[in-house]
Amino acid sequence: FCFDGCAQYLSSPTAPYLIASAYHQQQQNQHRNQQHQLLPLPPPVLVACTRNPIDQAISWWKYENNAISWGESIGLYESNTELRSEKYPPETIED
Repeated sequence: FCFDGCAQYLSSPTAPYLIASAYHQQQQNQHRNQQHQLLPLPPPVLVACTRNPIDQAISWWKYENNAISWGESIGLYESNTELRSEKYPPETIED
């Protein structure tokens, strides 16, 4: 099992549940596929790769703005302000 995500995904309140569920499901699949005694799965391993925080902030800002531009390019002009405010993402990286 591999969970690939950036730090914001791993810090989401749902991440531990989703990772634990996938781990549990893998254990269940192993149980169904084997007739003999189960060997316990090794515990999940988390590998965290970090980068310069300034580079990360710029990358995040570009990603969020490009995602909104893409949405607008396919006709999604209204934003769901229940999920994010009208000021998100900031118009400039300095904001």
